[in-house]
Parts: sequence; structure tokens; C-alpha cells
Amino acid sequence: MITTNKGKGVLVEEEPEKPEKVKRRDQGLAQIESDAELAQRLHAEEIARVGTEHEKKDKSKKKLTNCCFLAKSLMKFKPE
Repeated sequence: MITTNKGKGVLVEEEPEKPEKVKRRDQGLAQIESDAELAQRLHAEEIARVGTEHEKKDKSKKKLTNCCFLAKSLMKFKPE
């Protein structure tokens, strides 16, 4: 802290803090943490995407089986 008197009062100036140097080990740990967060987010997105694809396939299979069932039942009752 630096103090100077300019006749009107005391002016107090704070010295700028020197940033701490980040060790390489800490940089590596930060990178690993950010990579893990990214991997978790991508995994969650992939699971959501696959889940919606399975739902779409299930719906289309149900439609197909319903159509096939109706077609078979209609073929049994052929008009003579």
C-alpha cells in the first residue's frame, strides 16, 4: 500500500496484486475436469437422442402391426 500526502488529505493507492502462477499439474487437473464435464454433457445428449429414436421406431412398429392386423382381418371376410 502506498500513501501520499498532497496537502488535501492522504491518498491511499493499493498495489496491484500479482497473479499467482498456475502450476502445470493444476492446469492438467483443470483440463481433465472440463473434459469430464463435456463428456457427461455429450453422453446425456446422446442418451436423449437415442431414446427419441427408439420411441419413433416403436410408434412406427405399432402402426405397422395395426395395419397388418387390419389387413389380415379384412382378408378373412371376403365378399362372395
